Amino acid sequence: MLIKTTFKNIIKILTVLVIAVLFIGYKGTEVKAAETNNDSVTLTGYLIDEHCYYKKSDEPGKDTIGCLFMKGCIKGGYGIAVPKSDGTYQFYYFDGNFFTDTVNLDGTAGQKLAYDEAVKIKEKGERSNYLSVTVTGKLSGETKKSINGTELYPVLNLATIEETKTETITGYLIDEHCFAHKSADPGKDTKECLLMGNCIKGGYGIAAPQTDGTYKFYYLNGKFFTDVTKLDGTAGQKLAYDLIVASAKTDHVTVTVKGAFTGTNKPSINLQGVTYPTIDAFTLAEATSEEVVNLEKIISDAKAQLGTNDVKVDVNSSPVVTTTDSTVVNDTKKNSNVPKTSDGMSILYILIIFSISAIVVTFITNKLREAK
Repeated sequence: MLIKTTFKNIIKILTVLVIAVLFIGYKGTEVKAAETNNDSVTLTGYLIDEHCYYKKSDEPGKDTIGCLFMKGCIKGGYGIAVPKSDGTYQFYYFDGNFFTDTVNLDGTAGQKLAYDEAVKIKEKGERSNYLSVTVTGKLSGETKKSINGTELYPVLNLATIEETKTETITGYLIDEHCFAHKSADPGKDTKECLLMGNCIKGGYGIAAPQTDGTYKFYYLNGKFFTDVTKLDGTAGQKLAYDLIVASAKTDHVTVTVKGAFTGTNKPSINLQGVTYPTIDAFTLAEATSEEVVNLEKIISDAKAQLGTNDVKVDVNSSPVVTTTDSTVVNDTKKNSNVPKTSDGMSILYILIIFSISAIVVTFITNKLREAK
């Protein structure tokens, strides 16, 4: 009789605890959803329509300014492809009604803002692809289905959209494979070395001297070469290869790159745990005489300040520009578009379940001892 009564009490206790856990879980989800509905975000990524993102999700920067104005693309739903730390992208639709008439341009809200910004970029004439923009807005928790597939994408209620700032960097063209192992002067890397197989695959970039005596390395955008026969590198990687081949210099290949940062970082091929910022190269050319003089002055001034003939190499250095913070924003904010419990709430569940199990075991053990 005592055992039956004991088990009835246990069932009552478990029922109360289960209801409590479910209530906590529901409230946790509700709070998270409320936070999502009020989240203001700043994101940096590539302006692209979903029609094209569906086909170019591995490298959305390849989409061209001309493509953005094709009928299918205008109607495809404009949005932003935001780089993530794992090398993939998160696509966000902009809010508003999609365009259905490419003559009267009947899109609204974020769709119209995106179209107008694309017009500005086209008129400026500086960028043909890698159309990086910085946007601000709010994530409402709303999603829209892909026009091409079954994916659901979060909707950003767009407040502002602006083309990212163009940066100009002068330095030595070098592959990361060599930059990680060279002496304090990466300009010593030779043309012959730059065209070796491992160097071609090593990820081309630019080593820019700083006033504090360090060099900062920036990867050029695009896919790294994997086949030195087919030369399958893209974007900035291909620009770098072509420049090296055409250059008359045997070493100190000094270049100037004009481009923009989207917050993308790529890992070192040689050094574990080291990443470098990536610049989307709009143009890459050998430095002018004036640019070379300015570069050499930075180096000589740094040497004089340090009292040494060598400039230090800082392989862990971060970019001077502030856009690197966008990686953090992009990665932390992207998951707030879907109402769900946080990782902390999941840990709470585990602790509650563990506590319940311990209480039940203890309770049963004690009652069985009493019964005896």
